[in-house]
Amino acid sequence: MTMASMRTQCQIRDAVENIECAVDGAGFSMKILSKDQLDQQFYDEDKDPGFAQYIQGGATLYLVPRGVIVYTNKNAYRMACANLHFMINNFIIPIDLTNIPEICNVKRNDGRIHCARILWNEGIFYNKKYEDMMIRVSFYNDETKTVVPRSLKNDNLVVNYVNDNFDNCDRNEQLYNKKVLFEWGTMTKGVLIKDFMEVNKIKNIELRLQTVDAKHFVNDKKPIDKIYKNIIDIFNTRLKEWIFGTLTKKLIQSNVSATIFLDGDEIFRHNLK
Repeated sequence: MTMASMRTQCQIRDAVENIECAVDGAGFSMKILSKDQLDQQFYDEDKDPGFAQYIQGGATLYLVPRGVIVYTNKNAYRMACANLHFMINNFIIPIDLTNIPEICNVKRNDGRIHCARILWNEGIFYNKKYEDMMIRVSFYNDETKTVVPRSLKNDNLVVNYVNDNFDNCDRNEQLYNKKVLFEWGTMTKGVLIKDFMEVNKIKNIELRLQTVDAKHFVNDKKPIDKIYKNIIDIFNTRLKEWIFGTLTKKLIQSNVSATIFLDGDEIFRHNLK
């Protein structure tokens, strides 16, 4: 191996470790100003204002404002890789990548059915205690009260300011400048995915996963670093290994009908007999 190839391998290793560390440290709300967490480099805010973006599905683990990664435009592809790492490492599939509706029903322990909703940026997760896949919902203890979607304009709702756009962050957007309506009940409950599907009459759960597309990040005006394809390949490979090595087994174990799509193509289907 030549010195040049050894240097490249070290750069790839360091880049992957920086992405992993940024995800693992997202639980801390404090951030260092003008520092890109995905390459640990300081940047000039006047030339590149940078982004503060929530990890997809991060609200399953973190309360806002935790779960944010700060990065610059040149590292947008690393943020996409960070989202994959979070999903794989924590077994959390963002709700936005499924066919699960935001407004749903939840069955209480006493048999009552309440109107509920999936909170913003939540995900399907694997619970080690129950050894099963679960989803968390929010609802009112009073079954006569209902929750509403975020998109509904209602001055009576609580308004929080967060960035609710994972894929198309405008360069001029900062962390808290986009209005998103939150309305949740007074109670939350983790529900086994099988029970959730039954009470909501969902016959088949769809997981629409995507690899990181290297072509999406090519920009002639701002060339991406030479190793970006290698980094993307590493996380895409991890995603595929996780799907076929872990996710499919957990879906079968959960005893639900499920279909996995990868980049739009069906790659797995499990039908109950």
